[in-house]
Amino acid sequence: MKLRKYLPFIPAIIIVITLLWYGLFKIKYLHPNLLREKLKWLSPLSLEVIFFLFIILLIICFPSIIRIFKKVSKKSLILLASLILLGTFVTSFITPRTNRIYYDEHIYMNIGQNIAFIHKAGMCNEGENLYGVYRCYRLEYNKQPNGWPYILSIVYRLFGVKDLWG
Repeated sequence: MKLRKYLPFIPAIIIVITLLWYGLFKIKYLHPNLLREKLKWLSPLSLEVIFFLFIILLIICFPSIIRIFKKVSKKSLILLASLILLGTFVTSFITPRTNRIYYDEHIYMNIGQNIAFIHKAGMCNEGENLYGVYRCYRLEYNKQPNGWPYILSIVYRLFGVKDLWG
C-alpha cells in the first residue's frame, strides 16, 4: 500500500498542525497594532517557505512535466514558442511606453524592496538608500496581499534595484 511510506511523517504533521492551530488561536486575540507588527515579518517568512516548497515540488515533479511536454507535437511547441515571442515583442517594442501613476505599482515595488533587503513586508514611509545601503526608518504594513511584492523581491535579490528599470 502506498500510504505506508508516509506513516513516519504523521507525527510531524500532527505537530505542525498543532503549532499552527496554537499560533492562529494566539493571533486571534492580539491587539491590531501588535498583529500588524507581527505580520510584517510573518508574511515574508511564510512566502519564503511556500516558495521553497514550490521549488522542491517542481524538482520532484520535473520528470512528469517533461513526460507531458514530450507528448506534445513539435509543431505545437514551435507555435507556442512563436506566440510567446510575438507577444513579448509586441508588449516590449510596439506598444507605447507610458507610466500612468496609480501608486499601487510603486507601493508593490517598495514592499518588494523591503522584503528583499530588510525581510519585512511593508511600505517605507521614511527611509534612504545611500551608497547601496537601504534603510527604512518608518515601515507601514499594507493590507494588500504580498504575493506580487514577494516575486519582485526575488528579482531584486537576484539583480538588485535600479531606477532605470521603472
